[in-house]
Formats: sequence, structure tokens, C-alpha cells
Amino acid sequence: MVPTAFTTATWLSTLFRRSVRKGYAPNILLIEDGAALSTRLELGEEPIAVVRNDDGRAFEFTDARVVEDGVTLFRYAEVVRFHWITDNPEPVEAARLKRMHFDRLIIELRGERRVVIERIGQAVFPLLRFLGSVTSGPHVQE
Repeated sequence: MVPTAFTTATWLSTLFRRSVRKGYAPNILLIEDGAALSTRLELGEEPIAVVRNDDGRAFEFTDARVVEDGVTLFRYAEVVRFHWITDNPEPVEAARLKRMHFDRLIIELRGERRVVIERIGQAVFPLLRFLGSVTSGPHVQE
């Protein structure tokens, strides 16, 4: 659950801002620091940040959704659960993949849809915390 002192927008923005200010995630570009979204916002939607992965893909985060190349990947309200690194429940498999895929999120959405966001570096950690606060069901963190 998003902490009661925060809205979804301020919670995600706070988590991203902490990572940026501590120097952990230089690939997070905060809107408040001059980043711009290329996506057209919906009525009342607030832009938050752009996260670039290591092969140049840009994931745009708003207070309601994640967008890539103008296409909504998912809305936070759709998230059922998520997995860090792998969705394989076998601990040996997760350990094997951890070094190479520590920055991968597998997001399960309503309607049996899945989205994978990977190669996002340390930006994965504020997103893990954020997704844990907005999921409508249990989540897995290896």
C-alpha cells in the first residue's frame, strides 16, 4: 500500500529522487530536474520520470502508468504481482540469474498479461519498493 502520507505520484517521485540524489541511479531522469516526456499525458496525469535502460530504451513513468515509445506498457492499477530477476520459484535458478539479470522486473497484470522491464540498473530498487506498494496481490522478491 502506498504510505498514507503520499499520493502515488509523490511516493514514486520520492523513491526515484532518493536514488538519484544518493548517486545510485544516474539513468533516472526526474521531470522536476528538467526531463521531458515524449508521451502525451492524459487529462490530470502527472509526469514523474524517465528511466533509460542500458540499450537506450526509455520508460516514461507518470502517476498512473508506464509508457514506452508512446505505448502504455501497463497501468499501476493493473499490477497483480511482480517478480525480481525471474518468476521461476527455484532458488537455485534465481541465484544463477542474479548476477546477469539483477535489474529485471517481470510484472504480471490482470488478464494474464506480462511485461518485462530489464537492464535498468539500480533503478530496479526504487521500482521494487514502489510496485510492492501498489500491487493488488502478493509479490515475490527473490
